[in-house]
Amino acid sequence: MNTARTVIGRRTACALLCWSAGIAVAADAVTLKVSSFLPPAYFVLSKSVTEWGKQLEQKSEGRLKLEIFAASQMGPAPRQFDLARTGVADIAVFAHGLTPGRFPLTEIMQLPFLTPGAVVSSDVMMDLLPEHLAKEHPGTRVLWMWTSQPTHVFTREKAVRRLDDLRGLRIRHPSVVTGEILAALGATPVNVQPADIAEALNKGTIDGTNFSYDGVATFRLGSSVKYVFEGGMSAQTFAMVMSEAAYQRLPADLRKLVDDTTGKASSRTVGLDFERAEIESKKYAAASNIQVLALSAEERERARQLTAPVTERYLAGLEAKGQPARQVYQRAQELVVKYSRN
Repeated sequence: MNTARTVIGRRTACALLCWSAGIAVAADAVTLKVSSFLPPAYFVLSKSVTEWGKQLEQKSEGRLKLEIFAASQMGPAPRQFDLARTGVADIAVFAHGLTPGRFPLTEIMQLPFLTPGAVVSSDVMMDLLPEHLAKEHPGTRVLWMWTSQPTHVFTREKAVRRLDDLRGLRIRHPSVVTGEILAALGATPVNVQPADIAEALNKGTIDGTNFSYDGVATFRLGSSVKYVFEGGMSAQTFAMVMSEAAYQRLPADLRKLVDDTTGKASSRTVGLDFERAEIESKKYAAASNIQVLALSAEERERARQLTAPVTERYLAGLEAKGQPARQVYQRAQELVVKYSRN
């Protein structure tokens, strides 16, 4: 009888020990909330962030996981950065242009004819980050930065074959800088949130939108636009940031894991994903019978001349506010040349 009680007691003690150990493991596990305005199928979320989440979970042996809240589930597009800054979200993936004037030095990368592609731009921005761009993202830790591929004008009805064909067209713009570029070319820039573009096109509220190909595919605009005028004059800047408070709450080894799996090399991978997505998105445009109208060499040079004042006004305006705008712009130009050769 005593022996039976002893065995039962040992089993109970063992069960309690295992149960308490399980509680300890569970308490040590962390799930980070990732917020974005982008749809869940958008490649940065479905591929780049998802793959990073798998990497974190595997390397932490299940102690660090991501939970993605896409399509503005946690807040509207313009609030994404603040969701991370205030700790409502642990991480946010957002576009700088959706909060005008908030990230003026970062948006220098959107100036006309500066950005050749997402991979080069990610390298340039991550190089500019420590000295110039980090201060524009207070309360957060910048994990990745990149730009879209160069953007084009997709139109609903009118075929734009020359710059003069843009005159008077109401074109949705994704940022103040892009709006200035469109205005310099004679178009009327209109502010429309990404999720509302298809409806605005279908209702005729706007005549077209400035987007990279992946944006047209992501927001399923194939039936809403007929033409694309391939100007490639600008690009949109993006970042993935982590709440500094959320970062500091992590155990030291998990903070190191976040550090080791983000930064410049990882950001470049996002740029590569963006370039691959652009190729697939062009297939979607072709399948949607969107007619491609390329900018001629003569028109491209004319576009450079027409948009040069946009760059000058933007830099001069920031310098008048005490910002090192021209220094950042010149450094960005040097870095674009450097990384374009690699």
